[in-house]
Amino acid sequence: MKKLFLFFVINLLILSATIAQIPQKAFTLSNSLADLWHEGKIDQVVRSSIELDSLYAPFFVSRIHNTFSQMMKREEYDNCMKYLDTLVDEKNEKVNKVVEGVHLWGKTLKYTEKSDYEKVVDELLKLLEKGATPVSKINRYCLLIIQKLEKSNTVDKTVLQRLLIKNIEQLEKYEFIEKIAEGKESRKRAWYRYVLCESYHMAYRLNQNNEKYLERASFYSPDLTDITNKSYFFYDLALITGDVDNVGYKFQYYQHLMKNQRIEEGLEVMAAIAFKEPLDRNIKLLKECYVKKNRDVPFKQFWMKYINGHCKVVPANVDKLLNTDIKLEKKDGEWKFIDVWGTWCSPCVGGLPEIQKYYESNEKKQQSKVHVLTFSYGSRKLAEFMKMKKYTFPVVEVNNEVIKAFHITSYPTKILITPEGKYLTLPYRVDWKKYIKNYSLM
Repeated sequence: MKKLFLFFVINLLILSATIAQIPQKAFTLSNSLADLWHEGKIDQVVRSSIELDSLYAPFFVSRIHNTFSQMMKREEYDNCMKYLDTLVDEKNEKVNKVVEGVHLWGKTLKYTEKSDYEKVVDELLKLLEKGATPVSKINRYCLLIIQKLEKSNTVDKTVLQRLLIKNIEQLEKYEFIEKIAEGKESRKRAWYRYVLCESYHMAYRLNQNNEKYLERASFYSPDLTDITNKSYFFYDLALITGDVDNVGYKFQYYQHLMKNQRIEEGLEVMAAIAFKEPLDRNIKLLKECYVKKNRDVPFKQFWMKYINGHCKVVPANVDKLLNTDIKLEKKDGEWKFIDVWGTWCSPCVGGLPEIQKYYESNEKKQQSKVHVLTFSYGSRKLAEFMKMKKYTFPVVEVNNEVIKAFHITSYPTKILITPEGKYLTLPYRVDWKKYIKNYSLM
């Protein structure tokens, strides 16, 4: 599963490289690093690392924080530290900024003396002063270091709290920490918010379950925008909690609120949970919370208002760009489901049989209020492909203007448009048919 996510990250990096092609040698070097680390070929892997960083730095950053960091917790520790020590001794300033966090964490893992831990605290505070950055991921390693210091039982909790507060302060400086970001910036936002929510939850544990920290951990828990970019904090999740399926602390905060009979606050939190992940159990809990008090508005009306209030407006003039019978901007009381794909994209093509089945089932329903439409981007011989596969779902060939208008950065992408002309992007690798059913309550 981890390999799948790594490949997904690489695919996104490739798609985002619009200015220049990635040098072929960068792929070769990137793919060689893991074997060189395993084999302990320190001099060779150091040279390859520096060369990879100079050719295409995102590959080097990804390998260090996604592959190498996992090795640090396994049997390869000694080889890893020899590599890091040798690499740092090369005094390549750009490379050292990438590895300074993982290097300090690596040293901390083997320390046992209080005096060593005190040095770690001083060095970590200096690194945190430089600010939060997904390049060095110092904020991730700060949390991992605190975990080790806490287990040692030699460092006072007030010191750990000071580290956490500094980590939180730096993360909260990020411009989009509370605002919606689009495109590449949305990926950075996902990473910042995830690490921030874990920082607050760690503060919650260290401060005798102080509610204000749990509330903040819930507030910054990944929202729907962040979840669509889960691959950008997947390895942070794996290292910090070890549980890659459960993300964030909204449900824990919801339980806390309901235990204390704070129904309205609980309703708002549960609505956010259901909006991010509209599974049957979440919709059931939301409805149960809603009916705990007498309401003038039916539940479905409440849910539709919440969804429309948290979706984005369909891009202006997109109907002119598409020139189809289905009008996306029109408020016509109907839902529209769009699958964005291309014949060049294997995962896209692999999912088209399900799109066809869904389209056919909707066509057979006399009262279905979900229109199915697909966007084909960059496909070759589209008409021939559709005929060969016997697909009958509607397809429109789109250009870069449409792709940019909907901020599409990965493929396949699935979009749901509400009857009020608002839209949301469904996360990758979810049961999208169930999501549509529970968003629309049909």
